[in-house]
Amino acid sequence: MKEVIWLIPKSPVPAIDGSRIATATLLRESARQGLQIHLVVFDSGDHATLSETLRSKLGLASVLCINPSTVMPRLIHNERLQSVLLSLLH
Repeated sequence: MKEVIWLIPKSPVPAIDGSRIATATLLRESARQGLQIHLVVFDSGDHATLSETLRSKLGLASVLCINPSTVMPRLIHNERLQSVLLSLLH
């Protein structure tokens, strides 16, 4: 089974616009075809509820929610993000 880390700038649920509907459809169908997806979503909502909703509705292997207002842009370019992403695979 192939694994991917998929990063998205906003949650695909609720599917209230075209980009969210398209993202949710791509994620769900990719997972249904056997791709193991580890999703990283930048969202400021209730992370525990969002993570569980995305895993159950879309069939994802794991979900990491990151509040964009608390993440410094420089963190994206260092080992912290790499560490977080790698931890999703274990």
